[in-house]
Amino acid sequence: MRYVNESILRRFDELIPEGERLWDEFKKNNEGMIIDIVAFTQWATSCLNLLDKLSITTNRFVTQFEIWVTGGPGKKMNIGAALGVLKSARHEYLSGMAVEYHLSVSAAVFGGLEAIAKMRNDAAHGGEFNYSKIQIEGARVQVESMLRKLLGNS
Repeated sequence: MRYVNESILRRFDELIPEGERLWDEFKKNNEGMIIDIVAFTQWATSCLNLLDKLSITTNRFVTQFEIWVTGGPGKKMNIGAALGVLKSARHEYLSGMAVEYHLSVSAAVFGGLEAIAKMRNDAAHGGEFNYSKIQIEGARVQVESMLRKLLGNS
């Protein structure tokens, strides 16, 4: 069973039509300029915030989106391409191929807790407790690190 965060899905469904509106306005402009830079900036920032929620590591969606919304010397902005990245991220999320950040962190924390529980279970039930201090400390540090990320603490 796949987990879908309805808040994330709802936000995709709000941002995609807004991006389509901005893209339509951009295409109608003969000068190739963004008419409402405030609305575009708000949309792009909100999209990046949402896309950032899909991973705890390097996020391909964020990287691709930034390529298309960043202008400047020698770079062309392309609202349509950025919108395509957003639509792709929604599709991948619904397909279970883009994992929500908190779910990723939770899985990592659970993995660390599982390792610690196995070590304690082995010791409590007369099993061989042949874990080195480095292994035990590594599992503890991993759990603490992931909990700090999950809670937003450094």
